[in-house]
Amino acid sequence: MYLLITFTSIIITWFAFATIFTKIQLNNCNYKVSMAVSLIFGFILFIVMTMINFTMDSYQQSDYETLKQSMNKIDIYKDKTQELTNTFKVLLSEKYPEHEKQIFKDMSLQNIDIYFVKFPEIKAIEGFTTLVTKIESLNNELYQEKINQTKITKNIRFRLINPWVFNSIITKVPEKYVNLVYN
Repeated sequence: MYLLITFTSIIITWFAFATIFTKIQLNNCNYKVSMAVSLIFGFILFIVMTMINFTMDSYQQSDYETLKQSMNKIDIYKDKTQELTNTFKVLLSEKYPEHEKQIFKDMSLQNIDIYFVKFPEIKAIEGFTTLVTKIESLNNELYQEKINQTKITKNIRFRLINPWVFNSIITKVPEKYVNLVYN
């Protein structure tokens, strides 16, 4: 498909150049030279367009790999955050065993700071504040990675609709990224 489109555009360009060039240069140059020049120009255009399209495909492949890496990072950040939250739960339940059921029922990443208000003595313990700082840091990294993922998917979508790129060369979106790219 790509070759057919490119070949057609070369033929059209060739005829346009041949017509324009022969009308302008008819008195100074013979017809065969003008056709050869337009054919060379068409060939150069074909080579340049092919290089541009293969470069865009290379960028697309790179973005798919970066997206895969980003998704893996997000999973790792979520796992680390969950581990730290579980550690926080255990330390909190050891310190306040009478509130253990409430602690385990309501604990989430978003409401860890609430426990500092409910149990003010926790702030005095060095390990708790460090743990909460680590959890907040991981959450920030998680959100930053989601922002990066959004930028990558924007680039992927743009290459798929870019009128200067032949989509038959661009690698299609892998099935596992379809929902992420098109949402």
